[in-house]
Amino acid sequence: MDQNTTQMSREYEYEIQFFGFTPDSFVNGVYNAVNDYVVDCFQELENLVKSEPSLSGNVNQEQLHEESDKMANNFYKSIDEAFDRFEIYVKKNILKIPPHVLLPEDKVHHDKLYTVEDEKKVDKEIEELERKIKAAKYVNTALKQEVKDLDDAQEQLDNFGKQMDVIQKASEGLKESLAVTFEEVKKVHEMISDGLSAGTLQVQTSSDGNCPKDSKKKKIKLG
Repeated sequence: MDQNTTQMSREYEYEIQFFGFTPDSFVNGVYNAVNDYVVDCFQELENLVKSEPSLSGNVNQEQLHEESDKMANNFYKSIDEAFDRFEIYVKKNILKIPPHVLLPEDKVHHDKLYTVEDEKKVDKEIEELERKIKAAKYVNTALKQEVKDLDDAQEQLDNFGKQMDVIQKASEGLKESLAVTFEEVKKVHEMISDGLSAGTLQVQTSSDGNCPKDSKKKKIKLG
């Protein structure tokens, strides 16, 4: 649909609502119907002249067809002018709803006419809604960033927890090893204490009773 057709549809929008068709479509339909009748009429006239030798005289069929076309063209010139006047009259006086006429389906809106103040109020409400939408978009963006930061922090915590699990397992192994070592040392300590108490352990010194200068440690002999 071109721009002219769109403007025409808007101009006759109320008429289209009432009649169910555009004034142009009505005029074009009438013109096409008349055109079909004219074509049929001249064709019948030409056939009639051809069938009556007294009417055609010495004119051959080709000349007769040419004369029939001339008559049709002259007729179309006059009928086009008549249809131009017909179109103007129909659009102005028949298929035109006056401005003061209100269709029945639109009466429900008659008492709900908006003033300039109402329009300004609506504009302010629209501006306020647009402001709220922008603020909501900003908050939504900030929340998305915060969620992303929390996800990153949670990922770091998860990695730290995995590292702590590894360290805890290693410390448990070390703790078990130290416990075993402590038990062994404790057993040796008890054996030494028991040996000393029972006299089964002796502290040996040198045979001459003198300790060598290069060795000041006492030797403990078991048994």
